[in-house]
Amino acid sequence: LILLVGAIVITAIGVVLTVGMNVVPNPADGLSSALGKKLGRDLGFGKNLFDFSAIVISLAIGLIGAGRPVGIGIGTVIAMVCTGRVITAFNHFAKKKIEEITIA
Repeated sequence: LILLVGAIVITAIGVVLTVGMNVVPNPADGLSSALGKKLGRDLGFGKNLFDFSAIVISLAIGLIGAGRPVGIGIGTVIAMVCTGRVITAFNHFAKKKIEEITIA
């Protein structure tokens, strides 16, 4: 669980930096950003929505293919919920500084 928490924090910081600095994000982060903007919400909410839909699709594939959920554990659910929330928190504190750095 300690490694999971560390991974979530580092992932969230990376997402905020790549998306906030307009560096080309990976497809999942770009889609999360677009979802958040389209819904009038922030990047963290878009990430939560994207991760939730990925879990739902994975559950459906597992149920169709194996007749039971496969590969979805407590770590997956914790990561789904917490990554978006940590992104929102980090973005709240760092957004102004990131904008100063990228605009200047």
